[in-house]
Amino acid sequence: MNVNWSFVACVAALLAYTLIFQLLSKVGQLQRQMNLILKQLGIDPTKTPEISDRVKEIATDPSRKIEAIKLVRDETGVGLAEAKRIVEGITQNSNN
Repeated sequence: MNVNWSFVACVAALLAYTLIFQLLSKVGQLQRQMNLILKQLGIDPTKTPEISDRVKEIATDPSRKIEAIKLVRDETGVGLAEAKRIVEGITQNSNN
């Protein structure tokens, strides 16, 4: 039996694209629902978390960057990538 592999690849790509589109749509729906819940609880989902002076002090020392990231996560509950972005922002602002 002769199989047209390019056709199989196109069908697989189409199925993958459809699945990814559905997942992205569901993620957007969940984000909207989460924002509504946060607003009902009186929490502004767009507000940047408050950063303590201790974090700001630690973040200005490059050798303590990891410690600052851990402290941001502990204090605010944000994820690793967001904590890293916050600490790097503090570092850039202190250098200017």
